[in-house]
Formats: sequence, structure tokens, C-alpha cells
Amino acid sequence: MLREAAAGPIEREAAELLIDSTPDDFYGVPAYRLVPRNPCASPIEVHADRSATYIHVGHHRSLHELWQDDVEERRRQLHACVVAVIGGGYGETREPWKKGSRLTMTFRTSDGPVEVIHHGSRLGDDLPLGTTTYEPYET
Repeated sequence: MLREAAAGPIEREAAELLIDSTPDDFYGVPAYRLVPRNPCASPIEVHADRSATYIHVGHHRSLHELWQDDVEERRRQLHACVVAVIGGGYGETREPWKKGSRLTMTFRTSDGPVEVIHHGSRLGDDLPLGTTTYEPYET
């Protein structure tokens, strides 16, 4: 799925798809990494198993989890998020929240914005607060 969504930038050498076929210790499945040539664009890392798809986005590797039972719906959402990131339509905001921080990940998809919100006491506390936006893979 990542290869399909990123076919254009990969063909034009605006991005490189790296596949680590060795299952990692946490997810236990291979990692697929889309690395943009533009250093101001967001990298993407995907791990997928039968029950979920995990997308790490941005230079801080923020996590978006897709848990839909319908595999086709999960693939559609992954595709929409990847296309948004490639087009420069991804940003994240970290702000104070109670005893920790709040992370809002925003994917501007063709169906409208998709916001993913995380709260936590140890959620990137070492990362700067504020909004980070990313450029398109190709300008």
C-alpha cells in the first residue's frame, strides 16, 4: 500500500522506499519507511499486522494507529494519510495538558482533515511545544 500511494515520488526520485524485512522487537513485523529527499518533508514508517496498521509520521515519529476491522477501510485510510503527508498536508501540534502534553496530528486528506489526538504524562515531554508543519515531497 505504501508503495502504491508513493509511486509518483518514488519514480521521480523524490522519495525512497526502504523495507526492513527483519521484524522489530516492538511490533514483530517488518518496517516500511518512506524517506523524502526534501529534508523539510515528513518521513513515514509503517508497520502492519492482521489486526492493525501503525503509522509513524514526522521527524519525531508521532504514532497514528488504524484499528478498523475492515481491512479495506484500514487500507483506504492509510492511503489517504500517506497521500496527505506526501503532498505536505500533515502537521502536528504539541501543547501543555494537565501534567503532560497533548499531541494533535492533522492529516489534510481529500475527504477533509483527519485529526488524531493523544494525551499523556510522558508524551514527548522532551520535545518542543508548538506546531510543526512539513513541506511536500516535491515542490
